[in-house]
Amino acid sequence: AIEEFRGGMVEAALARYDAAGKVTRAATAPAAYDTMVADWYQLTACGGTDPMIAGPNRIRRELNQRARGAMRSGGHLTGPTFVTAEGAEFEAGDWVVARRNAPHLTSGSGGWVKNGSAGTVTGVDPEQRAVTIAFDREGSITVPASYLDAGHVEHGYARTTYSVQGATLDRALYFAGDDSSFEEGYVAFTRGATETRLYLVDGIATVDDDDTHRAHDVAGTGLDTVSQALRHRRANTLVHDTDPRAGDLGDLTHGTLAQLRTERLRLEAILASGPADPAVELTAALVERDRLLARTRLHTAAHGPQTEGWSPRRIEARVAVLSVQREAHHQVSGDHAAELDRYRLVRRAELARELHVRAQAATGVADTTHAAPDPTSPIARRDLLAAAEAVAVHTDRYSTLASADHEMSDVEAVLGARPDGVA
Repeated sequence: AIEEFRGGMVEAALARYDAAGKVTRAATAPAAYDTMVADWYQLTACGGTDPMIAGPNRIRRELNQRARGAMRSGGHLTGPTFVTAEGAEFEAGDWVVARRNAPHLTSGSGGWVKNGSAGTVTGVDPEQRAVTIAFDREGSITVPASYLDAGHVEHGYARTTYSVQGATLDRALYFAGDDSSFEEGYVAFTRGATETRLYLVDGIATVDDDDTHRAHDVAGTGLDTVSQALRHRRANTLVHDTDPRAGDLGDLTHGTLAQLRTERLRLEAILASGPADPAVELTAALVERDRLLARTRLHTAAHGPQTEGWSPRRIEARVAVLSVQREAHHQVSGDHAAELDRYRLVRRAELARELHVRAQAATGVADTTHAAPDPTSPIARRDLLAAAEAVAVHTDRYSTLASADHEMSDVEAVLGARPDGVA
Protein backbone atom coordinates (compact mmCIF):
# COMPACT_ATOMS: atom_id res chain seq x y z
CA ALA A 1 0.00 0.00 0.00
CA ILE A 2 2.83 2.39 0.82
CA GLU A 3 4.53 1.64 -2.50
CA GLU A 4 1.28 2.35 -4.33
CA PHE A 5 0.75 5.56 -2.37
CA ARG A 6 4.32 6.68 -3.08
CA GLY A 7 3.71 6.04 -6.77
CA GLY A 8 0.62 8.26 -6.76
CA MET A 9 -1.93 5.40 -6.82
CA VAL A 10 -3.75 6.77 -3.78
CA GLU A 11 -7.11 5.05 -4.44
CA ALA A 12 -5.42 1.66 -4.82
CA ALA A 13 -3.45 2.15 -1.60
CA LEU A 14 -6.52 3.15 0.40
CA ALA A 15 -8.46 0.24 -1.08
CA ARG A 16 -5.81 -2.11 0.34
CA TYR A 17 -6.17 -0.57 3.79
CA ASP A 18 -9.95 -0.75 3.52
CA ALA A 19 -9.91 -4.41 2.43
CA ALA A 20 -7.67 -5.25 5.36
CA GLY A 21 -10.11 -3.63 7.80
CA LYS A 22 -7.79 -0.71 8.57
CA VAL A 23 -10.27 2.06 7.65
CA THR A 24 -12.71 3.15 10.38
CA ARG A 25 -15.70 5.25 9.34
CA ALA A 26 -18.04 7.40 11.42
CA ALA A 27 -21.11 9.43 10.48
CA THR A 28 -19.82 12.67 12.03
CA ALA A 29 -16.48 14.16 12.97
CA PRO A 30 -17.13 14.01 16.77
CA ALA A 31 -18.05 10.34 16.44
CA ALA A 32 -14.88 9.69 14.46
CA TYR A 33 -12.81 11.46 17.12
CA ASP A 34 -14.44 9.42 19.88
CA THR A 35 -13.82 6.14 18.06
CA MET A 36 -10.21 7.02 17.37
CA VAL A 37 -9.55 8.00 20.97
CA ALA A 38 -11.21 4.82 22.24
CA ASP A 39 -8.95 2.70 20.04
CA TRP A 40 -5.91 4.70 21.11
CA TYR A 41 -6.77 4.34 24.79
CA GLN A 42 -7.17 0.58 24.41
CA LEU A 43 -3.66 0.43 22.94
CA THR A 44 -2.21 2.54 25.77
CA ALA A 45 -3.84 0.19 28.29
CA CYS A 46 -1.70 -2.54 26.71
CA GLY A 47 1.46 -0.47 27.11
CA GLY A 48 1.30 1.62 23.95
CA THR A 49 3.07 4.97 23.95
CA ASP A 50 2.30 6.21 20.43
CA PRO A 51 0.42 9.48 19.87
CA MET A 52 -2.49 9.80 17.48
CA ILE A 53 -1.77 11.61 14.20
CA ALA A 54 -3.79 14.47 12.74
CA GLY A 55 -3.26 17.05 10.04
CA PRO A 56 -4.74 20.39 11.13
CA ASN A 57 -4.18 21.72 14.63
CA ARG A 58 -7.96 21.98 15.20
CA ILE A 59 -8.26 18.18 14.92
CA ARG A 60 -5.21 17.68 17.11
CA ARG A 61 -6.81 19.81 19.81
CA GLU A 62 -10.10 17.89 19.59
CA LEU A 63 -8.30 14.57 19.95
CA ASN A 64 -6.14 15.82 22.81
CA GLN A 65 -9.17 17.04 24.73
CA ARG A 66 -10.92 13.68 24.40
CA ALA A 67 -7.78 11.68 25.15
CA ARG A 68 -7.14 13.66 28.31
CA GLY A 69 -10.68 12.97 29.46
CA ALA A 70 -10.11 9.27 28.91
CA MET A 71 -6.86 9.41 30.85
CA ARG A 72 -8.56 11.12 33.78
CA SER A 73 -11.43 8.64 33.79
CA GLY A 74 -8.91 5.80 33.76
CA GLY A 75 -7.07 7.20 36.77
CA HIS A 76 -3.86 7.99 34.87
CA LEU A 77 -3.85 11.67 35.86
CA THR A 78 -2.83 11.74 39.49
CA GLY A 79 -3.49 15.40 40.38
CA PRO A 80 -5.44 16.88 41.98
CA THR A 81 -3.06 19.80 41.60
CA PHE A 82 -2.49 21.29 38.20
CA VAL A 83 -1.39 24.53 36.61
CA THR A 84 -3.18 26.36 33.84
CA ALA A 85 -1.17 28.08 31.13
CA GLU A 86 -2.67 29.44 27.92
CA GLY A 87 -5.90 27.70 28.88
CA ALA A 88 -4.29 24.27 29.16
CA GLU A 89 -4.22 22.17 32.31
CA PHE A 90 -1.29 19.96 33.24
CA GLU A 91 -1.30 17.21 35.85
CA ALA A 92 1.05 14.44 36.79
CA GLY A 93 0.57 11.74 34.17
CA ASP A 94 -0.15 14.10 31.27
CA TRP A 95 1.54 13.40 27.93
CA VAL A 96 3.10 16.63 26.71
CA VAL A 97 5.32 17.95 23.93
CA ALA A 98 7.53 21.06 23.93
CA ARG A 99 7.13 23.59 21.16
CA ARG A 100 10.17 25.85 21.55
CA ASN A 101 13.92 25.29 21.88
CA ALA A 102 15.09 26.20 25.39
CA PRO A 103 18.79 25.34 25.82
CA HIS A 104 18.74 26.87 29.30
CA LEU A 105 16.29 24.22 30.53
CA THR A 106 18.52 21.21 31.13
CA SER A 107 18.45 17.84 32.85
CA GLY A 108 21.05 16.27 35.09
CA SER A 109 22.22 14.13 32.16
CA GLY A 110 22.91 17.20 30.01
CA GLY A 111 19.80 17.03 27.83
CA TRP A 112 17.85 20.21 27.12
CA VAL A 113 14.35 21.08 25.95
CA LYS A 114 13.95 21.11 22.17
CA ASN A 115 11.07 21.83 19.85
CA GLY A 116 9.34 18.46 19.61
CA SER A 117 10.67 17.01 22.87
CA ALA A 118 7.97 14.65 24.17
CA GLY A 119 7.50 13.29 27.67
CA THR A 120 5.22 12.78 30.66
CA VAL A 121 4.51 15.19 33.52
CA THR A 122 5.81 13.66 36.75
CA GLY A 123 5.28 16.53 39.16
CA VAL A 124 3.52 19.86 39.57
CA ASP A 125 4.47 22.83 41.76
CA PRO A 126 1.28 24.91 42.13
CA GLU A 127 3.02 27.71 44.03
CA GLN A 128 5.77 28.23 41.46
CA ARG A 129 3.40 27.16 38.66
CA ALA A 130 6.09 24.87 37.28
CA VAL A 131 5.94 21.28 36.07
CA THR A 132 8.56 18.56 36.03
CA ILE A 133 8.57 16.54 32.81
CA ALA A 134 10.30 13.21 32.22
CA PHE A 135 11.23 13.70 28.57
CA ASP A 136 11.72 10.54 26.53
CA ARG A 137 15.22 11.49 25.37
CA GLU A 138 16.32 14.55 27.32
CA GLY A 139 15.70 13.32 30.88
CA SER A 140 13.78 14.91 33.74
CA ILE A 141 13.54 18.72 33.48
CA THR A 142 11.57 21.28 35.50
CA VAL A 143 9.79 23.69 33.17
CA PRO A 144 9.06 27.14 34.67
CA ALA A 145 5.88 29.18 34.48
CA SER A 146 7.38 31.57 31.91
CA TYR A 147 7.78 28.74 29.39
CA LEU A 148 4.29 27.41 30.14
CA ASP A 149 2.62 30.82 29.98
CA ALA A 150 4.16 31.43 26.56
CA GLY A 151 2.23 28.40 25.29
CA HIS A 152 5.36 26.38 24.56
CA VAL A 153 4.00 23.16 26.10
CA GLU A 154 1.07 21.28 24.57
CA HIS A 155 -0.65 18.01 25.32
CA GLY A 156 0.93 15.20 23.35
CA TYR A 157 -1.79 12.57 23.08
CA ALA A 158 -2.31 13.63 19.47
CA ARG A 159 0.31 15.29 17.30
CA THR A 160 0.34 16.72 13.79
CA THR A 161 2.01 14.93 10.89
CA TYR A 162 4.59 17.72 10.85
CA SER A 163 5.43 16.96 14.49
CA VAL A 164 5.93 13.21 13.96
CA GLN A 165 8.11 13.47 10.87
CA GLY A 166 11.13 11.24 11.37
CA ALA A 167 9.54 9.36 14.26
CA THR A 168 8.93 5.61 14.20
CA LEU A 169 5.74 4.48 15.91
CA ASP A 170 4.56 0.98 16.65
CA ARG A 171 0.98 1.67 15.53
CA ALA A 172 -0.04 4.77 13.60
CA LEU A 173 -3.61 6.01 14.06
CA TYR A 174 -4.26 8.75 11.48
CA PHE A 175 -7.30 10.98 11.02
CA ALA A 176 -7.71 12.04 7.38
CA GLY A 177 -10.16 14.56 5.96
CA ASP A 178 -10.88 16.59 2.86
CA ASP A 179 -8.16 19.05 3.85
CA SER A 180 -5.43 16.40 3.89
CA SER A 181 -2.65 16.29 1.30
CA PHE A 182 -0.33 13.81 -0.33
CA GLU A 183 2.65 14.91 1.80
CA GLU A 184 0.61 14.67 5.02
CA GLY A 185 -0.71 11.23 4.13
CA TYR A 186 2.68 9.88 3.17
CA VAL A 187 4.16 10.90 6.53
CA ALA A 188 1.25 9.33 8.41
CA PHE A 189 1.19 6.06 6.45
CA THR A 190 4.92 5.50 6.86
CA ARG A 191 5.11 5.99 10.65
CA GLY A 192 3.68 2.68 11.88
CA ALA A 193 6.07 -0.27 12.06
CA THR A 194 3.35 -2.78 12.99
CA GLU A 195 0.05 -1.29 11.89
CA THR A 196 -1.58 1.77 10.34
CA ARG A 197 -5.24 2.67 10.86
CA LEU A 198 -7.14 5.35 8.98
CA TYR A 199 -10.08 7.22 10.53
CA LEU A 200 -12.48 9.35 8.49
CA VAL A 201 -15.97 10.81 8.36
CA ASP A 202 -18.30 9.03 5.97
CA GLY A 203 -21.23 11.41 5.88
CA ILE A 204 -21.44 15.14 6.49
CA ALA A 205 -18.47 17.08 7.88
CA THR A 206 -18.45 20.60 9.24
CA VAL A 207 -15.26 22.46 8.47
CA ASP A 208 -14.05 25.14 10.86
CA ASP A 209 -10.39 25.48 9.97
CA ASP A 210 -8.37 28.51 11.00
CA ASP A 211 -5.55 27.26 8.78
CA THR A 212 -7.60 27.49 5.59
CA HIS A 213 -9.82 30.40 6.73
CA ARG A 214 -13.02 28.43 6.20
CA ALA A 215 -15.66 28.58 8.90
CA HIS A 216 -18.66 26.34 9.42
CA ASP A 217 -18.71 25.00 5.86
CA VAL A 218 -20.79 21.83 5.51
CA ALA A 219 -19.83 19.26 2.88
CA GLY A 220 -20.18 15.57 2.16
CA THR A 221 -17.17 13.39 2.81
CA GLY A 222 -16.06 9.79 2.66
CA LEU A 223 -13.28 7.58 1.38
CA ASP A 224 -13.57 9.02 -2.14
CA THR A 225 -13.28 12.55 -0.77
CA VAL A 226 -10.28 11.61 1.35
CA SER A 227 -8.65 9.88 -1.64
CA GLN A 228 -9.07 13.00 -3.73
CA ALA A 229 -7.58 15.15 -0.98
CA LEU A 230 -4.62 12.80 -0.53
CA ARG A 231 -3.86 13.01 -4.24
CA HIS A 232 -3.34 16.74 -3.88
CA ARG A 233 0.30 17.76 -3.56
CA ARG A 234 0.67 21.01 -1.72
CA ALA A 235 3.05 23.51 -3.26
CA ASN A 236 6.12 23.83 -1.11
CA THR A 237 6.12 27.01 0.92
CA LEU A 238 8.50 29.43 -0.77
CA VAL A 239 11.45 30.41 1.33
CA HIS A 240 10.80 34.00 0.18
CA ASP A 241 7.55 33.91 2.17
CA THR A 242 9.38 33.39 5.45
CA ASP A 243 12.78 34.93 4.71
CA PRO A 244 12.82 37.71 2.08
CA ARG A 245 16.63 37.65 1.94
CA ALA A 246 16.75 33.95 1.13
CA GLY A 247 15.90 34.66 -2.51
CA ASP A 248 19.34 36.21 -2.97
CA LEU A 249 20.90 32.88 -2.08
CA GLY A 250 18.79 30.28 -3.76
CA ASP A 251 19.93 26.72 -3.20
CA LEU A 252 22.81 26.71 -0.73
CA THR A 253 24.57 24.03 -2.73
CA HIS A 254 24.69 26.28 -5.80
CA GLY A 255 25.51 29.59 -4.15
CA THR A 256 28.85 31.27 -4.79
CA LEU A 257 31.16 32.05 -1.89
CA ALA A 258 30.13 35.70 -2.27
CA GLN A 259 26.45 34.81 -1.84
CA LEU A 260 27.15 32.45 1.04
CA ARG A 261 29.34 35.06 2.74
CA THR A 262 26.57 37.68 2.45
CA GLU A 263 24.07 35.26 4.00
CA ARG A 264 26.50 34.28 6.75
CA LEU A 265 27.18 37.91 7.68
CA ARG A 266 23.43 38.58 7.81
CA LEU A 267 22.88 35.64 10.16
CA GLU A 268 25.90 36.57 12.28
CA ALA A 269 24.44 40.05 12.76
CA ILE A 270 21.18 38.53 14.00
CA LEU A 271 22.90 36.06 16.32
CA ALA A 272 25.26 38.74 17.64
CA SER A 273 22.33 40.88 18.74
CA GLY A 274 22.15 38.93 22.00
CA PRO A 275 24.69 38.63 24.79
CA ALA A 276 27.82 36.56 24.21
CA ASP A 277 28.12 33.13 25.79
CA PRO A 278 30.16 33.56 29.01
CA ALA A 279 30.73 29.80 29.34
CA VAL A 280 34.52 30.06 29.64
CA GLU A 281 34.37 32.89 32.19
CA LEU A 282 31.65 31.10 34.16
CA THR A 283 33.67 27.89 34.31
CA ALA A 284 36.74 29.79 35.53
CA ALA A 285 34.65 31.62 38.15
CA LEU A 286 33.16 28.35 39.41
CA VAL A 287 36.62 26.83 39.74
CA GLU A 288 37.84 29.90 41.64
CA ARG A 289 34.77 29.82 43.89
CA ASP A 290 35.30 26.14 44.71
CA ARG A 291 38.97 26.84 45.48
CA LEU A 292 38.10 29.67 47.85
CA LEU A 293 35.35 27.67 49.55
CA ALA A 294 37.73 24.76 50.10
CA ARG A 295 40.35 27.13 51.45
CA THR A 296 37.77 28.70 53.79
CA ARG A 297 36.67 25.33 55.14
CA LEU A 298 40.26 24.27 55.82
CA HIS A 299 41.02 27.53 57.60
CA THR A 300 37.83 27.29 59.67
CA ALA A 301 38.62 23.72 60.69
CA ALA A 302 42.15 24.65 61.74
CA HIS A 303 41.78 28.15 63.16
CA GLY A 304 38.07 28.87 63.58
CA PRO A 305 35.86 31.20 61.54
CA GLN A 306 37.70 33.77 59.46
CA THR A 307 36.92 37.40 60.27
CA GLU A 308 38.95 39.25 57.64
CA GLY A 309 41.00 38.70 54.49
CA TRP A 310 39.83 36.74 51.49
CA SER A 311 36.16 35.84 51.14
CA PRO A 312 34.17 33.95 48.49
CA ARG A 313 31.38 36.53 48.51
CA ARG A 314 32.87 38.54 45.65
CA ILE A 315 33.33 35.48 43.46
CA GLU A 316 29.82 34.33 44.36
CA ALA A 317 28.49 37.63 43.01
CA ARG A 318 30.47 37.16 39.80
CA VAL A 319 29.13 33.63 39.39
CA ALA A 320 25.59 34.95 39.83
CA VAL A 321 26.10 37.67 37.19
CA LEU A 322 27.67 35.26 34.70
CA SER A 323 24.89 32.72 35.29
CA VAL A 324 22.28 35.34 34.45
CA GLN A 325 24.24 36.31 31.33
CA ARG A 326 24.46 32.69 30.21
CA GLU A 327 20.74 32.14 30.74
CA ALA A 328 20.06 35.25 28.66
CA HIS A 329 22.39 33.89 25.96
CA HIS A 330 20.54 30.57 25.92
CA GLN A 331 17.22 32.38 25.74
CA VAL A 332 18.33 34.37 22.69
CA SER A 333 19.71 31.20 21.12
CA GLY A 334 16.35 29.52 21.62
CA ASP A 335 14.51 32.50 20.12
CA HIS A 336 16.75 32.37 17.05
CA ALA A 337 16.93 28.60 16.67
CA ALA A 338 15.96 28.80 12.99
CA GLU A 339 18.71 31.34 12.25
CA LEU A 340 21.23 29.25 14.19
CA ASP A 341 20.35 26.12 12.20
CA ARG A 342 20.60 28.03 8.93
CA TYR A 343 23.93 29.54 9.99
CA ARG A 344 25.35 26.04 10.49
CA LEU A 345 24.10 25.01 7.06
CA VAL A 346 25.65 28.09 5.45
CA ARG A 347 29.00 27.39 7.12
CA ARG A 348 28.97 23.82 5.80
CA ALA A 349 27.94 25.08 2.36
CA GLU A 350 30.88 27.53 2.39
CA LEU A 351 33.35 24.75 3.13
CA ALA A 352 31.87 22.54 0.42
CA ARG A 353 31.87 25.40 -2.11
CA GLU A 354 35.50 26.29 -1.35
CA LEU A 355 36.58 22.68 -1.92
CA HIS A 356 34.68 22.70 -5.22
CA VAL A 357 36.27 25.98 -6.33
CA ARG A 358 39.76 24.76 -5.43
CA ALA A 359 39.26 21.52 -7.34
CA GLN A 360 38.02 23.38 -10.41
CA ALA A 361 40.97 25.79 -10.27
CA ALA A 362 43.49 22.95 -10.06
CA THR A 363 41.81 21.15 -12.96
CA GLY A 364 41.76 24.36 -14.98
CA VAL A 365 45.50 24.86 -14.56
CA ALA A 366 46.17 21.26 -15.57
CA ASP A 367 44.01 21.64 -18.68
CA THR A 368 45.43 25.06 -19.68
CA THR A 369 49.18 24.52 -19.50
CA HIS A 370 49.51 25.84 -23.07
CA ALA A 371 48.65 29.33 -21.81
CA ALA A 372 51.74 29.51 -19.62
CA PRO A 373 55.04 27.65 -19.35
CA ASP A 374 54.49 24.26 -17.72
CA PRO A 375 56.63 24.24 -14.57
CA THR A 376 59.06 21.39 -14.61
CA SER A 377 59.95 21.71 -10.94
CA PRO A 378 57.51 19.95 -8.57
CA ILE A 379 57.87 22.86 -6.15
CA ALA A 380 57.08 25.40 -8.87
CA ARG A 381 54.06 23.42 -10.01
CA ARG A 382 52.85 23.11 -6.41
CA ASP A 383 53.13 26.89 -6.03
CA LEU A 384 51.27 27.43 -9.31
CA LEU A 385 48.39 25.20 -8.18
CA ALA A 386 48.30 26.87 -4.76
CA ALA A 387 48.17 30.31 -6.41
CA ALA A 388 45.43 29.20 -8.78
CA GLU A 389 43.34 27.88 -5.90
CA ALA A 390 43.89 30.99 -3.76
CA VAL A 391 42.91 33.39 -6.55
CA ALA A 392 39.89 31.30 -7.55
CA VAL A 393 38.63 31.25 -3.94
CA HIS A 394 39.21 35.00 -3.58
CA THR A 395 37.40 35.68 -6.85
CA ASP A 396 34.41 33.53 -5.91
CA ARG A 397 34.19 35.02 -2.40
CA TYR A 398 34.63 38.70 -3.29
CA SER A 399 33.49 38.68 -6.95
CA THR A 400 36.87 40.04 -8.09
CA LEU A 401 36.92 40.22 -11.90
CA ALA A 402 39.74 40.72 -14.36
CA SER A 403 40.12 44.30 -15.46
CA ALA A 404 39.24 44.87 -19.11
CA ASP A 405 41.44 47.94 -19.63
CA HIS A 406 44.78 46.13 -19.77
CA GLU A 407 46.21 43.16 -21.57
CA MET A 408 46.35 40.09 -19.33
CA SER A 409 49.62 38.25 -18.88
CA ASP A 410 49.96 34.54 -19.54
CA VAL A 411 49.68 33.88 -15.81
CA GLU A 412 46.52 35.97 -15.58
CA ALA A 413 45.07 34.05 -18.49
CA VAL A 414 45.37 30.92 -16.37
CA LEU A 415 44.71 32.30 -12.90
CA GLY A 416 42.44 35.27 -13.62
CA ALA A 417 43.17 38.87 -12.69
CA ARG A 418 45.29 39.45 -9.62
CA PRO A 419 43.20 40.78 -6.73
CA ASP A 420 44.11 44.18 -5.35
CA GLY A 421 46.65 43.99 -2.56
CA VAL A 422 47.82 40.48 -3.46
CA ALA A 423 51.51 40.31 -4.29
